[in-house]
Amino acid sequence: MTSFLSPQLRRLLSYVRPYRFRMTFGVILLGFVAFAEGIVFVLGHALAMKAIHGGKAKNDKIDSQKIASLLRGGLLPQAYVYPAAMRSTRDLLRRRLHLVRKRGELLAHIQNKRAQ
Repeated sequence: MTSFLSPQLRRLLSYVRPYRFRMTFGVILLGFVAFAEGIVFVLGHALAMKAIHGGKAKNDKIDSQKIASLLRGGLLPQAYVYPAAMRSTRDLLRRRLHLVRKRGELLAHIQNKRAQ
């Protein structure tokens, strides 16, 4: 399989590979690249992970140890990354939901004004 990655991106992946448990920059893009390169990529659900963390001390070393132990135990709350083919459908559904809610707000507003 021929790779589409530039030498700079290959070098970045070689640096990132040991620290793949906790990343905060370009996570989704990095996930796609990791998938293309055959690297196992797990995206933690940020809100659920925030609820898990309960200690007083908080720094990157402690957080990474907790995330690694959750991942090893199969207890890491994971976020779902949409497949590329489904992203446009998801975006359309999000937009439709926004428009449906806006329509409901406007209809309620009109009914309230008529009732006055």
